[in-house]
Amino acid sequence: MPSAFCEPILVTTPQKILALCRENDVKTVDIRFVDLPGNWHSLSIPVSRLDEELFENGLGFDGKRFRGWNSVSESDRIAIPQPETAFLDPCDGRPTLSIIADIHDPIAGDNDVCDPRNVAWKTLNFLKTTSIADTAHFGPEVEFYLFDGLLSAHREERLRHPREHNHGLAPPGVAGLNSAEDSVTHVHDSYSTADATPELRHDLLQVMSACGLLVECQQQRLGAQRQMVTALQGQDLVTMSDALMRYKHIVKSISCRHGQTATFMPKPSRTLRGNGMRIQLTLWKEDTPLFAGTEYAGLSELALHAIGGILKHAPCLAAFTNPTTNSYARLLPECEGPVNLDYSRHDAMSVCHIPSHSPVSQDQRIEFRFPDPSCNPYLAFSALLMAVIDGIQNKIHPGDPADTPLSPDTSAPRRETLPISLADALTALQEDHDFLLRGDVFSEDLLDSWIRMKREEEIEPLRRETHPYEVGLYFDV
Repeated sequence: MPSAFCEPILVTTPQKILALCRENDVKTVDIRFVDLPGNWHSLSIPVSRLDEELFENGLGFDGKRFRGWNSVSESDRIAIPQPETAFLDPCDGRPTLSIIADIHDPIAGDNDVCDPRNVAWKTLNFLKTTSIADTAHFGPEVEFYLFDGLLSAHREERLRHPREHNHGLAPPGVAGLNSAEDSVTHVHDSYSTADATPELRHDLLQVMSACGLLVECQQQRLGAQRQMVTALQGQDLVTMSDALMRYKHIVKSISCRHGQTATFMPKPSRTLRGNGMRIQLTLWKEDTPLFAGTEYAGLSELALHAIGGILKHAPCLAAFTNPTTNSYARLLPECEGPVNLDYSRHDAMSVCHIPSHSPVSQDQRIEFRFPDPSCNPYLAFSALLMAVIDGIQNKIHPGDPADTPLSPDTSAPRRETLPISLADALTALQEDHDFLLRGDVFSEDLLDSWIRMKREEEIEPLRRETHPYEVGLYFDV
């Protein structure tokens, strides 16, 4: 493996990228972009096609093959590679250059309004026009599970379920469905504190570093069956969204190399705690952090208003931060999921948490606990920041924190919660989205496409599906 694959490569111009390809004998170039749901795709070309003209004019493709553009009448799109995003991708073992692209609409003659990366750029630009801050730093803490593979517990329906680690034993038979308990897959929790994945973790960290990812920490969740968590260092909205897409690509590829299957599914099994993605946010202006102050938990008044914006819009934000039907299997009060629309330093069920582990008092952050890694980061981060801006500009106070002591004669108030389903979150988005349209960040077309896609391609097909659990309950009626 060339030495360039062992350390981060920082290139910012087409000329430097072409020189990099020659130095490392690159044969293939993957021009990568994200579709509306948040899946990473690539247009692969031989390195001989990579020239300065391609960086200027881009590469045409048919958008109808990708979700988000498949419903528009004029589907021709152009992927324009962004030089500053280039990295040598070591995941398949061959010298490959990957470059993230912005999507251009040749008919409109501008960046595509439904390109998630374009939405992220517009969000950052809108933040600057408000004079609130120069930039926003997002620092996600991403969870995923490792499994040996997938087994079908309902073969006729060809539904996939995670297979538990069998520790060298033969997998259990799944031919019969004798009861409701047999109709769903159980993934056994291992409460051993031993770390079973040191080699995999080492390889992940090495490849992440080689691809330019800034990792604060990676560890195995205590008491969890092969659940891993990675904290990424905070970066601006677009840079972090790009980094998160690279991160998921790396985790899946390197896990596969080790004979494991990695999943970021929010709730891969009912017997396991879910995969979340806590997001820490800070705002900066002229190199000064804006969230430190003398209010609750060392926050500034501006930070409280930011929280107020999140709490006000959280039900509709969930349509982007928790965008799958499976997301809401994780957000259950009985599982102590972060569902309560309040904020706290100590209450694990609050959607907004105030971290207290920073050694630097000025480095004050607010943390959103309800998002999960199934989201499209470009859209989720953008929607969160638009809610923060709305809260600050309209001075929305979040009320008292959840851990405020109550007087003896005062009963605990009923706590509002997040939506209990994706359908409810989409309804909330329909009713509360004006703040997303400000600055032409989100468009009505994008929101309509998002809602229609989620309802027609996910909610409705699942409603029509016969679930294995139903077979176990009702087959013998």
